[in-house]
Amino acid sequence: MKNTEFRQVSEIRDSKTMQEQDFENRDSKSIQKSTMILETKRLYVRKYTLEDLPALHTILSDKETMYAWGHGFSIDESKEWLEKQLKSYKENGFGIWAIIDKASGTIIGNAGLDRASINLTNQKSIAKQEVVEIGYIVAKRFWGQGLGTEAARAVQEYAFKILGLERVYCLIKEDNFASMRVARKLGGRIIGENIKNYKGKDLVHYIFECKATEFVENRESINNVHLMYKPYKIPQTKQDRSR
Repeated sequence: MKNTEFRQVSEIRDSKTMQEQDFENRDSKSIQKSTMILETKRLYVRKYTLEDLPALHTILSDKETMYAWGHGFSIDESKEWLEKQLKSYKENGFGIWAIIDKASGTIIGNAGLDRASINLTNQKSIAKQEVVEIGYIVAKRFWGQGLGTEAARAVQEYAFKILGLERVYCLIKEDNFASMRVARKLGGRIIGENIKNYKGKDLVHYIFECKATEFVENRESINNVHLMYKPYKIPQTKQDRSR
């Protein structure tokens, strides 16, 4: 597997846009370096903006894409979700970000980090913990290409290398087998269950824990699979920026 670069961009230097392509409600805003978080071989991951609501709603309103939620979102629910992420960017320095397909320039899903409260149940006690969760979802049209895993792995490395977190978690509904496969590819191990109350229903979620120390060990033990993403330092000179 060829290596690709993992890029963090914190400021605009040479403004660059990507051609918009159709994806029902297409991405109506060209990607600016000021909103970009990271880059992988096939994807950009950037912050959402209010202008992204139509493209976001196309994804969140699709019942099949949102099968783990049990329903597609209304436009009001999509707007509320988007506003929550914009608030998280300011308060936490992270949130759930937009996944952009390089080939088409469109938003094809979400991936990022969210604060969550879990009640870790074991045989002896129930301990409430505040954790950082990796979240990811890809529009059905783009399933089966490994894009969710590619984005989630990059977010995981961002959490460990850029934010310095020692652990991240995946909270996955008990019947969401596709997301469980992704969590296992991230090195996640089930450490318990958490009950989430959603629209009046108690839903069982498995808690997958991913440790930074094990992430490093895995990189060395599975033929460089995790070496796809490399930290990228922002160039300081014009000559460097051209590389």
